[in-house]
Amino acid sequence: MNVMENTRGKAVLCLALILSLIPDIGIKVSTFGFTWTVYRAFCFFSVFYLLLHNAVIIRYERGSVSYGTVFVLLFWIIHGLISLAVSHYSDKHSGLIELLSVINGLCVCLVIACLVQEEEDVEYGYVIIYRVLVFLVIFGLAEILTGRHWISSAFNEEESTIALAGNNHMATGFMYNMNDFSALISCLSPVILYRKFRQTKWAVLLGIIVINLMNDATTCNVAVILFFAYYFLLANKGTGNTQFKRLLFILICLLMLFFLVYEGQGLRERTDVIGAVARQVFNVGNSTGSLYRRMIMYRDGVAAVFPGRLLGLGPSSFSPYFTLNPSASYLVDPHSLLLEILFHYGIVVFILFIIMWCRIVRGANVLYRACTDELRKDELMIVIGFMLCYFMVSFASSSFLGFAYQWMLLGWGSRLLDITKREQEDLILCLTLL
Repeated sequence: MNVMENTRGKAVLCLALILSLIPDIGIKVSTFGFTWTVYRAFCFFSVFYLLLHNAVIIRYERGSVSYGTVFVLLFWIIHGLISLAVSHYSDKHSGLIELLSVINGLCVCLVIACLVQEEEDVEYGYVIIYRVLVFLVIFGLAEILTGRHWISSAFNEEESTIALAGNNHMATGFMYNMNDFSALISCLSPVILYRKFRQTKWAVLLGIIVINLMNDATTCNVAVILFFAYYFLLANKGTGNTQFKRLLFILICLLMLFFLVYEGQGLRERTDVIGAVARQVFNVGNSTGSLYRRMIMYRDGVAAVFPGRLLGLGPSSFSPYFTLNPSASYLVDPHSLLLEILFHYGIVVFILFIIMWCRIVRGANVLYRACTDELRKDELMIVIGFMLCYFMVSFASSSFLGFAYQWMLLGWGSRLLDITKREQEDLILCLTLL
């Protein structure tokens, strides 16, 4: 690749990463009832860029995790279009928007698969992700201090329940509400492990935790804390017996659970993460609270799919279905990415998604343990962190499939595995098996 092509490629990759993390900056153009954002326009034109360079054909690699991810998304889209056409519950407009999110995700994954080829590209990508995270954390803290928010925030809608609550010293970033923003920065938090970010990374992590506390995003803070506890106790190279540290980690988790269950009532008045978790545990025991209602919704959502609707009820069908068939929880949103996929697209897409996620986590874990290069180990651990935090925070928002950054995380994790496998050819066979 010559200098000009390399410069263009880096510019396209940079846009793919930034726009996946900040897809809506307020610039929108409507044509024939369809709204174009900068992110959607980029995904559309990025396909022409890839076709112009024949990247998809020339660089296809047999056994590639990246293209395995691309093929899963391609099947997902085809299945979704068919389901949308025949579904009795899908909102056609919302369903098309939901499928467009997956299509855009496919474009981003293709951009990453084609343009991330060497260690230099990996380093470049991590720097971009980290800088965007720093910007988002600073932006969120400024929102908390000033009480002023971006135009896309629910705080700017006078009739929204968030605006009517009266407390505007929370952070929504470029998202709609607090849970969505906290989920984003929590998913990105593992990137601070990259060893090139020594000076500011712990301040950034503290900022994430503070924002989550102010947003009352307990699930997100638990995800961040559990991942970093896992890293320092089990994965981080240091002194001590690995088996002992693993048992210590499990023991600490069990003691915390025991403490919350049996002493939860006394901890409810705390204003930290422990108090928030204790309140949820206490409320579940008394059949009240948001966590209890979500558990009821999970039960009713799964019951609606099994045994007669294993192919799903169609894109964007969850709210219409439970509006017509109310849940005992009185909720009309899934509050779980897994339930959302299962309900909308059925058991086949659900299993493919689980396999795709597990393949990335398992592959990164195997390569991490076999790797001797400390920089590459950090890169692989960040991928593991992306996937673990992504899984946990996907229960925080009411609906998750519309978020652009999740596809970037899946595409990035897949591509890093391909590059690492290329360097460690003896691991290719064991990692190409699902």
